[in-house]
Amino acid sequence: MTTTREATILALRWQELSDELEQIASQLEAIAIEAKKTVLLGPVKVTYNQGRRSFDYKAAVLSLIDTLLSTDDPSEEIQQLSINLDKKIELHTTPKVDHKAVALEIGLDLIPFQTTGEPTATVKLDKPKP
Repeated sequence: MTTTREATILALRWQELSDELEQIASQLEAIAIEAKKTVLLGPVKVTYNQGRRSFDYKAAVLSLIDTLLSTDDPSEEIQQLSINLDKKIELHTTPKVDHKAVALEIGLDLIPFQTTGEPTATVKLDKPKP
């Protein structure tokens, strides 16, 4: 039977090893992020993820509204866009405006409003199957 002292020693050793493995994993992740690709290092696979894209739909819609309000262009196209925008905002407004739905239905160019999250990597040991 294991004594409390022996169990405590095991727990502390496990914590030390766990901390050391975390540091090694961080170094391996940095290698994959720098390479911008998944790398296989022996039985260790370090998976690269370039970061998740996201769009600021509200900023895109508000930018279009600002553009429409500041234009002196009386063209039919601008008037139709303004009417269409008003309809889409009304359609997608409950207690608050669904800017994503408005931006997508209007067909706004969202590239200027795009951000990408930080790249990440994960380390996994590919254990042989029995």
